[in-house]
Amino acid sequence: MDPQHLSSLTVTGEVDILSINTANGDRNKHLLSPDFFDSQCFPKARFESTKVTPDADGKNATVTGKLSIRGTAREVSMRLLFGGYGPGFKEEHRLGFRMSGTIMRSDFGVSFNSKMPNGLAMLGEEVVLSWAIEAVESVNPAPTVAKSPYGAS
Repeated sequence: MDPQHLSSLTVTGEVDILSINTANGDRNKHLLSPDFFDSQCFPKARFESTKVTPDADGKNATVTGKLSIRGTAREVSMRLLFGGYGPGFKEEHRLGFRMSGTIMRSDFGVSFNSKMPNGLAMLGEEVVLSWAIEAVESVNPAPTVAKSPYGAS
């Protein structure tokens, strides 16, 4: 994890569809139904980066990757806005950023809509995705060698 070289980052995330909460029980239930996310068949949404392209100033980037929703995977590009980098409470390295982008919901099989009394569609086609992310650098511990209680062999 090197904030000076954003192109070395990889971004992977998964969302449990059952965690959707709009503060409206009926709407939540409808979003989990086959009209929208079909959580019974597709309980997770996932993003995995394939390329990070830093801006000229090196502070922000465009993240390209595979977004999977409802069993449909599409390549999407998201904007990555660098927030900060530094030690955590236990001196581990932490990196903060925001990532956002716009998708077309029908590209992922979400086509439900209904009309309002004035005849206009209730739902728009574009959906803005936004994440606030705090990443912790993973450190692979040195392998340990178990000692035999019976002495050297």
